[in-house]
Amino acid sequence: MNRSIEKILSTIAVCVDAGFVIFLGIFALIINVNLREGISAVPHGDLPIIFSIFLHLLWLPAVMYLISFILGLIGVLKLKVNSKLSGILFISASCITGMFIFTGFGIHTLLYIVAAIMCFVRKPKDKIAV
Repeated sequence: MNRSIEKILSTIAVCVDAGFVIFLGIFALIINVNLREGISAVPHGDLPIIFSIFLHLLWLPAVMYLISFILGLIGVLKLKVNSKLSGILFISASCITGMFIFTGFGIHTLLYIVAAIMCFVRKPKDKIAV
């Protein structure tokens, strides 16, 4: 069965995930370097602890997008072989980064959900034997 629509939607979502992983990784590295220099200049108190917590939590979205990217990529590669598995992987990828849908960065989540629904709903056409 031709699953080009699912492939297009999920490929766009995987590319968006890859872009976010690259952007957030570079952003986290830049912020990490700049804030580490700033922490040493701040007098002791609660502020260095808050900065340290912020630096560690900054990697969380990047890791979540990376996991979503990997699940989406496996789903795209398995689309022809097993569409149900691809649908499950697309839903898993959308659940992992689903909390970002309210920040405006959730278009890939919607694309994964639409592709997953289409994987589950579209059935291969039965061949009529004559």
